[in-house]
Amino acid sequence: MPQSKYPGDQETQEWAENACMDEFKKNVKNPDDFTFSYYFPTRESWSEGDREVLCVAAKENGSDWTGSAVK
Repeated sequence: MPQSKYPGDQETQEWAENACMDEFKKNVKNPDDFTFSYYFPTRESWSEGDREVLCVAAKENGSDWTGSAVK
């Protein structure tokens, strides 16, 4: 995340969701088969220098799969 000051809980979650949604749409093959989730900095981790958002793709129906979801 580019902000220098912690933007707040809701703003941080919204930023992460929007960033992951953009990446998901651009980079996941067969996006209708997948869903995404994300991890984002908390107020506590931010104070320790954490600015990373981690995006995670999973099968929509929860089934097992192998390979890559990325185009």
